[in-house]
Amino acid sequence: MKYIAVMLLTLGANSVYANEITLQAFEAFNIQRNQCEVQDQSGSIEPWECRDSEHSILCYADVEFENGIEMRIWGHQCWPSFSDCWTLGDGAIDPCD
Repeated sequence: MKYIAVMLLTLGANSVYANEITLQAFEAFNIQRNQCEVQDQSGSIEPWECRDSEHSILCYADVEFENGIEMRIWGHQCWPSFSDCWTLGDGAIDPCD
């Protein structure tokens, strides 16, 4: 099941925003948002993820659901600093909220 969730996110990441992908994944596994726990909130600085000259960090949240499925949920906007991706940052991703 983890593989299917990752494929859903990977295939849709180029054309659909993270919130829409997240909702699709929740619906596919019949998971409610409040049944998950954020394990980590950070960002990635891979050059292919952000092609913006001012912002180079794409935020994500690693979450674990009650049924044991783990997922990385990506944001759809790039930010200038890793601190923007952390819990209280402007770009923090929290699909469990």
